[in-house]
Amino acid sequence: MIMLHVMLEMLLWPICVAMMLMFSHVFRFVSVLGMAMKLQSLTHCFPAQGQKCVFHFLAYNSIKKHDPLCMNNLGVCYAMGYGVGQCPRRAFLWYKQAAQRLCAQSMHSLGGCYYNGFGTNVNYEAAFNAFLQAVRYGSVKSACFLGLMYSRGEFVTKSERRAYLWYRYGALRGDCNAQYDYSICLRLGEGCNSAKAEADKWLAIAAENGSGEAKAAIDRIPEIAATGTVASRRSQTAMAL
Repeated sequence: MIMLHVMLEMLLWPICVAMMLMFSHVFRFVSVLGMAMKLQSLTHCFPAQGQKCVFHFLAYNSIKKHDPLCMNNLGVCYAMGYGVGQCPRRAFLWYKQAAQRLCAQSMHSLGGCYYNGFGTNVNYEAAFNAFLQAVRYGSVKSACFLGLMYSRGEFVTKSERRAYLWYRYGALRGDCNAQYDYSICLRLGEGCNSAKAEADKWLAIAAENGSGEAKAAIDRIPEIAATGTVASRRSQTAMAL
C-alpha cells in the first residue's frame, strides 16, 4: 500500500508541474486571491505533493519572470513551511524583493518582519516606514498597525489622537481589526470624545467582518471598559500571511 502511494506521487508530480506551466496565467490570477486558497485546492488529495507543486511554480515565476505576486507568496511558503522547510530569513528576503517591486501585500509583511524580528532584527523605524508605504500603495490593514505603533510610542512619539485617526482610516475602509480598535477608542475616549453608542455599532461591524477579538468582546462590553487601553489588548503580530 505504501509503495502504491509512493508510485502515485511520483506519477502525479510531473503531471502537476506540467499543468501549472501550461496554465500559468490562471495560476497567476489565483495567486492574487491568496496562498491559502491555492494550497487548499491543490492539496486536497495529496497535501505534501500539492504544496511542493505550488512552491516550485512560485519559485519559477519569481526567479524567471520576477513576478512580485509570486515573490510575495514564495515568502509565505518560507514563512509557513509550505512545500519547503520553514525559513524566516528567506521569507523576509522574498518579501523585501516583492516590496521593492511595489507589492503592497509584501510591504505589509515586510513591516511585520521588522516589527516582530522575523527573519531580521527588530527595527521599529523600518517597520513604521514599511507600513506607511503599504498604506500608500493600498494595504488597508497596515493602517491598523500604524495606529498600534502610535498608541505604544514605538519609533514615533506616542499619540492617542494619531492612533485613533489611523484606526478610523482602516475602519472606514473595511479592515475588521481596525474597526475593533476604533470601537475601543470610541468607548474609552482615547484620542476622541467617548461615544458608546457609536462604539457598539463599530464593534458589531468588526465582529460581522470577522474580527475574533470583536466577537469575544461583544459578550463582555462592561469588562472591556475597565481593562485599560487599546495598546494593552492589541496583538503584537503584524505578519500578513
